[in-house]
Amino acid sequence: MYGFLTTLYIVTIFKCFENNMNQFGYKEILLNQVIPFISVHYAGEDPVIHQNNDPKHNSLLIRSLLEVYDL
Repeated sequence: MYGFLTTLYIVTIFKCFENNMNQFGYKEILLNQVIPFISVHYAGEDPVIHQNNDPKHNSLLIRSLLEVYDL
């Protein structure tokens, strides 16, 4: 399950997934849900994505993706 809260008091829909999450599934969530949401609601601001030390969060794929989007 994933979802996120914002300082704008906007709560996104929580989604459940049936398989184990890996870096590729996490990338899809970022590209299809999180990054579009941030671009609409936080345009021109400096948002922060909080993650734990899960290997998928620290993978080169995800670090590179977040760097491309300046997150």
